[in-house]
Amino acid sequence: YLYRVEIKRNGENIYSTEYGQATKVNYIPNKEGIYDVTFYIKSVDSSNDYDDKITGNYVVCTVPTIKNLNLSAQKVNEKNPVSINVEVQNGSYEGVVYKFEVYSGERLISTQTNTTGVLVYNPQTAGEYRIIAYVKDKLSDKEYDDKKEVKLLVEKQEEMSRGNSAPQDNKIQLVYTRTLKKGVKGTDVVQLQLALQRLGYYKAKSTTLLFDANTEAAVKAFQRANKLTADGIVGKGTIVKLNSALGVSTVNKSNTTINTPKSTMQLVYKRVLRSGAVGEDVRQLQQALKILGYFKYSTTTKFGSTTLNAVIAFQKANKLNANGIVDKKTLDKINERLKSR
Repeated sequence: YLYRVEIKRNGENIYSTEYGQATKVNYIPNKEGIYDVTFYIKSVDSSNDYDDKITGNYVVCTVPTIKNLNLSAQKVNEKNPVSINVEVQNGSYEGVVYKFEVYSGERLISTQTNTTGVLVYNPQTAGEYRIIAYVKDKLSDKEYDDKKEVKLLVEKQEEMSRGNSAPQDNKIQLVYTRTLKKGVKGTDVVQLQLALQRLGYYKAKSTTLLFDANTEAAVKAFQRANKLTADGIVGKGTIVKLNSALGVSTVNKSNTTINTPKSTMQLVYKRVLRSGAVGEDVRQLQQALKILGYFKYSTTTKFGSTTLNAVIAFQKANKLNANGIVDKKTLDKINERLKSR
């Protein structure tokens, strides 16, 4: 028999061999993407292009790196919780694992490992703390793939509250990044709870990452008191009113005022998305497709059949390879259409 191999990345031919005796090929990918590998076989005396073939595929991903390490506050009062959120870019479909180490001076005082990328820490004594976050892909054989460090200053209660009022640098300022409602999780929920607690609406003993019934009740109470629609949903209007009550201005994620003209939604390319993928970037994809009229359902973090059909419909309408795979080319076209709206 004679054998030949052909490799495509995201549908584009990038490597091939002539027919020969080799039944194995060593190929080192140098870019991320979806690779389709096809082996062709034919008899030595065959006049066909091939007598049989078999195809398999694999995904090549970039090593995950920590883009940002965000503290809910740079200074906090002792025995008050602070949340640390890790923003990661790249990584495989298997996901990543996060590890947090908290140091007081050179002494390690706390270690936590999770898959959420969020640490809520309650410092018991005043002083300067170092928090180191590590990220490791679940497919990685390294101890970690990236790490980043941030410092936290914890002050004593009496130093933070002279005159029974919080100093300027201890003010809470909410940043609008998404609509918050019952069931969502994240460090922005913790910040919301702290703000409502400061204003006397949140009565629970401690904050959590979950927008639960206590949070919803506090939001509704605040909305009623401020003549807003008391639906328990925290959109831009509620954020603006909360910050006004806290005595601070409102900014969005890009640090521009919330009252500037609404910017066009744009997707950020982090990885190839395909059926079975899970993550917040899938939800953002669905929201973009909903804006463009291709996705008709409530958004989720799962790339299922409805998302697949929406992607294929978009690709067909925009003369792209209608394979249901969101690579950079498809994402760029989605962003182009979003800008033109």
